[in-house]
Amino acid sequence: MQYENWEFDLEPMEFEGFNVKYRYIKDGIPTVLGITVQDIYLYFNFDVVFKVEIMFKN
Repeated sequence: MQYENWEFDLEPMEFEGFNVKYRYIKDGIPTVLGITVQDIYLYFNFDVVFKVEIMFKN
C-alpha cells in the first residue's frame, strides 16, 4: 500500500546518531489480534524503517 503523507502521522521521540524513533500518532489502528494498542513506535535509520514496536494496554 502506498501512503504518501505518512510523515504527518509521526511524532519524533528520540534521536541517537542516525537512528530516529517516532511515535505513530494517528488513531487508525485501535487493535492488533484483538488486543488494544496503546502506542506504536517506528525506528528509522537513514529514512529506512528497521524496527516497529507495538505497545499493548494491560
